[in-house]
Amino acid sequence: MCYNRMYALENPRIGQVVISRMGHDRGRVYLIAAVLGRDFVLVTDGKLRPLDKLKTKRVKHVKYAGESEEIAKSIKDGKITDAAVRKTLKAFACADGKEL
Repeated sequence: MCYNRMYALENPRIGQVVISRMGHDRGRVYLIAAVLGRDFVLVTDGKLRPLDKLKTKRVKHVKYAGESEEIAKSIKDGKITDAAVRKTLKAFACADGKEL
């Protein structure tokens, strides 16, 4: 598959909702929980990838889908739960017409 730099996230931030573009989890909706430099992020979905078992993804392998400032603030404060992550991602997935 050809990679187009145009689709890569320029500045990934905590609290952004992204969709996996590559790998066995292609099409899955995630929330960025941490940024590891320019090339990698740690993502969670609250179900298969809970907050205690984050997944490392390359920035070029995810597509921006939206942002939640309240979740970003909760993550930075350390007061986030898997249930809150699932609820946020469900709202974004329903807006796009996808099912989690």
